[in-house]
Formats: sequence, structure tokens, C-alpha cells
Amino acid sequence: IILTIIVVILISIDLTGLTPMHYSGFLDKGYRIQHDTAACRGDGVCLDVCPRHCFIRIKEKPFISLSSPETCINCGACIVQCQYDALMFMNAKEVKVLPEEIRRYKLTLSGKRKETEQ
Repeated sequence: IILTIIVVILISIDLTGLTPMHYSGFLDKGYRIQHDTAACRGDGVCLDVCPRHCFIRIKEKPFISLSSPETCINCGACIVQCQYDALMFMNAKEVKVLPEEIRRYKLTLSGKRKETEQ
């Protein structure tokens, strides 16, 4: 029983920057997720990786829709995983942070972004 409790505690702990549950900081800087419906092919990876369930599948069209942008924490998991580059960050001045830039950095345990080796 003690082992079960330890496992539950370890699974419950969300280390800052270790999982997408910790937002990336782009929200504080005025960036929001933007969805390029022309590039989207509807494979649904964003549905699978979004910790806040912000996406829905549109059955009539072959793509996914960002249905709940207000609940998005801008973790960037959907951007990193989308193989069609249909998602990106953009601010009110239409300054974009493209997927290749997001993929170039990873979060450390302290929640800071660190450049990865390519």
C-alpha cells in the first residue's frame, strides 16, 4: 500500500517545465495560439496532447478547430507535435513565433527555455 501511495504522489506531482501543464510564458507576453486551417489536415495530434482540451475535430471538414482559446495555457505542446505546422504563436501586432522556433527550444525543470542541439 505504501508503494501505491508513493506512485500516486509521483504521478500527481507536476514539476515546473516538465510537462505541458506549465504554461510556456507566451501568454504573459500577449501571444496566443493561432491555427492555420489551410495547413491543417485534421490528424488530431493536437487533440491528444492538449492538457486543457482546447481543440475539437470538425467532421464536415478535414481539420481540427481551436474551440476554447480562453482555456489555453499556451504550453506549445500542440505546436511542437503538429507535423503540418498548422499552429503557431502570434501576438496582437501579428508578430509570429513559428513552429520551428518553438521546436528549437525545450523547457528545463525550472520552466526556462533552453536551446536544444539540432
